[in-house]
Amino acid sequence: MRPTLTFILLVSALGSGCDTPGLSQSKSEAPYKPKAGSNQIDSAVAESFLEKFRSLSDQELSGQNIEEDFNQRAAAARVRLERAGIPVSSAGVDRIESRYLTGADSKNRAYGFWLLGELALQGVADERITDVILRFVEQHPTDPVCDNALWALGEVGTEDALEHFYAIASDTERYGPVARERSFCCISQCGRYSGKTRFENIPRILELGKKVRDAQTQQWCIMALQYMAPGVGLSTIPDWEKWWQAQLKLRSK
Repeated sequence: MRPTLTFILLVSALGSGCDTPGLSQSKSEAPYKPKAGSNQIDSAVAESFLEKFRSLSDQELSGQNIEEDFNQRAAAARVRLERAGIPVSSAGVDRIESRYLTGADSKNRAYGFWLLGELALQGVADERITDVILRFVEQHPTDPVCDNALWALGEVGTEDALEHFYAIASDTERYGPVARERSFCCISQCGRYSGKTRFENIPRILELGKKVRDAQTQQWCIMALQYMAPGVGLSTIPDWEKWWQAQLKLRSK
């Protein structure tokens, strides 16, 4: 799982682990507050950044520190789509599919899925984008380009997409490690989900960790939990389970 939210096109590499300090008494005695903020995009706010971003070169646009501001991210994505000649509509999905996803060149496919992710940030054709992505992943479940495809699905950020991530993350027989790792990442870090949504999904990661016992899955579960509740810093599934049960008691008071 990647240690930052930054998506590096065409690169698939396992991220390093995180430090796992113990849980302090003060943390265990207070209800945890999920990270504030929304993953919703306000189209009017996003459009207010277009003039500025259109004046930037590709390199300057990529250098903007906007990863956690979805309105700015959507505006930057809109500019990139314009420069790539991709309509912001369902026709854009068709153009990406015909230009980049039908050939055998993996670099073209990776770029095509990146463009699909940028299109997903515009709030158009979610179902069509999801269908294109999942069709590829199901036909090529061990292909390294699943990394790029599932990143794009994370930018859709729907509840339906979240269900697909859990299905892929938990299936060690069908899907390759690249697809499974990216699914964990989209659930906990790089997908377009709010801190509140991630926090509320902690029990599902705990259940997955208890069900799928191989060492790699255990590591991914721990890393996911650390991103879903930053600062807690536990290092085993049982410790996280105890912490979550304590949180439930605190929140019921």
